[in-house]
Amino acid sequence: MTPVFQASETIRWKSDDWAFVEQHKLLREIEPAGSANCSDCSRRYEVEYISDRAGNRNGYINCGDCGLERVDPDRLKQWEIDTNAMLRALFGGLKLSLEEQVPDYLWKVGRANWAGSSRRVWFVRSFPGHHRDAVEILKRNKKAIVFAPTQSGSTQWHEVAGSLVVPLDRVASTKAAKLVLNVEEIEGWVKDAWPTSKGSKNATPKRRGSRLNSIAKLRKALIEHVFNAREHAYSTKEITGTPRLLPRPQQKELAKQLDMTTSDVNRALKDDDAVELRIYWELALDVDQVMSFAGPITRGRKT
Repeated sequence: MTPVFQASETIRWKSDDWAFVEQHKLLREIEPAGSANCSDCSRRYEVEYISDRAGNRNGYINCGDCGLERVDPDRLKQWEIDTNAMLRALFGGLKLSLEEQVPDYLWKVGRANWAGSSRRVWFVRSFPGHHRDAVEILKRNKKAIVFAPTQSGSTQWHEVAGSLVVPLDRVASTKAAKLVLNVEEIEGWVKDAWPTSKGSKNATPKRRGSRLNSIAKLRKALIEHVFNAREHAYSTKEITGTPRLLPRPQQKELAKQLDMTTSDVNRALKDDDAVELRIYWELALDVDQVMSFAGPITRGRKT
């Protein structure tokens, strides 16, 4: 589903932000919202329309405590992201061939020559979940560079499709009223994914992609450990009456399991982008939290 912004959200945007969105036509107005908050108590009610004598339709909400209230039409405005416009603004420097492959979820963007090789570029949104069509298409295009809006989304798409999935929130920014990509950072991801790729003569790609891949691998391993620990806790409780904690793997054990160095594991755990990973790391020491663990905390969020 395409993300929707309501008037109550956009009213908090700075004028420069709104001007930027309008300049690039990143949002398009859609049908007005069918409900609105009561101005006094903030409870939400369905909007009902009544025509006046001149034939003009006015929207009202009827709050059980605060009474009837006419709703300003501007309060009901809402917009959705124009994904094609966003992709054109973001990838304008590439050879574009925009084509929506799975409605609302997967787009073929074009081709890019990064880190010395020409590759197809794709954009995918949301989480894999039930989007088997998108997963199968990406599996057939594993040499492509895929972009997803966030780190958590890119991690899940990478896990199910095996593709290189670069999080846009790490490589895209605004500069001088334009959307820009950090090509140096992207080339670092490409070189990590395909070490034999030729590097450009002048660039010195960062190894940021390698660190984020380490975080993703550790996240997956720790989630699996916590699930095992939960099963162990319930099993020992049933047998002995007291739940016992499955020992959390040491950093050197995780390093061996994941074909990493202990230093890689340590640096990944301290990384600013490893907030979710550190939650699982600490959670694995608390038997009560382990027993109440219901699954990855990012599962189900929309991007």
